[in-house]
Amino acid sequence: MHLYKEHDTGLCNMLDGMFSFVLLDESVTPSRVIAARDPIGITTLYQGYNSKSPETVFFASELKAINEECDVINAFPPGHFWDSKTKSFERYFKPTWWQGDSGNPADIPHNPVDYTLLRETLEEAVRKRLMAEVPYGVLLSGGLDSSLIAAIAARETEKVAKAQVERRAAKIKAQESGQSGSKTPELLHDRERRELL
Repeated sequence: MHLYKEHDTGLCNMLDGMFSFVLLDESVTPSRVIAARDPIGITTLYQGYNSKSPETVFFASELKAINEECDVINAFPPGHFWDSKTKSFERYFKPTWWQGDSGNPADIPHNPVDYTLLRETLEEAVRKRLMAEVPYGVLLSGGLDSSLIAAIAARETEKVAKAQVERRAAKIKAQESGQSGSKTPELLHDRERRELL
């Protein structure tokens, strides 16, 4: 809500991750509705209309929620937001490589391949998705991409486990020597957990 108040629909470009949302702003008259979906379309979002009440717009993350109410249902396009003020979609996701398939030589990236940057970016993407308080699994297709992701996830998980063991050992050592104030891994603050990852 803070991003919306400060940046209006510009908030969509500031979100990092998978999302779809419908925001209702009742502080203005008429009330304003903004809906958006993540750039890749990882989360599902549908928009529907009923010809008997064309001014009503329906949104749902599952088809069954609006199937009986709407006679027109469309998948919400990834990387877009819909604004009731304009009653239209607008693309907010505009990466520099977006026009790479246009056929225009000026639209094709010409930077040399930076394999170090590619590796570090992939590792950071996997690391970011491991920051969870729940168990996770990896589905292997047998291809190179899933095997790489599984290997990175295993390595990063091992790093976190090793750091937790070291902290636990330090706490035990501090308790044995009569010191206090060390935190157990179970009581780590979110920021400390992120530093471990």
